[in-house]
Amino acid sequence: MTGGARYENHDSFGSSLTWRVTGAVELPVTRTLLRGSLGTGFKAPTLAQLFDDSFGSANPGLDPETSFGLDAGIDQRLFDDRLRLAASYFYNSIDDMIVAIFVPPFAFVNENVENVRTQGVEATLQVELPLSVSLISNYTYTHTRALDAASFGVSADGQLLRRPEHEANLDLSWSPLGGRANLTFGLLYVGERLDLDPVTFETVGAGAYVVLHLAGRYALTRWLEIHGRVRNLADADYEDILGFETEGISAFGGFTLSF
Repeated sequence: MTGGARYENHDSFGSSLTWRVTGAVELPVTRTLLRGSLGTGFKAPTLAQLFDDSFGSANPGLDPETSFGLDAGIDQRLFDDRLRLAASYFYNSIDDMIVAIFVPPFAFVNENVENVRTQGVEATLQVELPLSVSLISNYTYTHTRALDAASFGVSADGQLLRRPEHEANLDLSWSPLGGRANLTFGLLYVGERLDLDPVTFETVGAGAYVVLHLAGRYALTRWLEIHGRVRNLADADYEDILGFETEGISAFGGFTLSF
């Protein structure tokens, strides 16, 4: 078990005491690990949110964000640790979350959104396969709600923007030559989510997308390793945030010297 506390004294927003406790226990026979945590948070507005008026967004009247969160999970290892299963539940309550509100025709103003709630589950599968092959995958379901809010695409009892309900990734790795080399293929799936039309600023649905990655490394000697990676292997056309293009297929390479 662990516990901690943090005291902050802000010139503009006063004092705040936040805390966090965690705990875990492993059952002796099955080696099942039960774990959990809960805690609070405090985040003062940034100087840019308070005073940067580049887009009319400055708001010296902002309140700090405060939050409470918890999670609980279970881990199970099987077959001499060659298989690991894990599942977690998480919940967060955020008060006065800061978002940018659109003010026609071209301005944005930072405002506080009251009573935001997020919760969901995450599942993980890790498998050590024959021939030095391993697989790691995980899936996250996130449910978001903004209570008592109706502004800039965030409606009362509506979803938060740019938070997909479904997200998953998979990494398949091969490590031959006793680990001197490694080749990893990765897949990322991001589901549909709400976003803003970059022209009309109306709330619209953003489509799901899949991105593929490939990375490799090889230790030439004990002190020299070469490595490379290719991002967006299939040259997918997608946007994390509508109106902001992302890179197409991109390759990177380099080396590491160890002394």
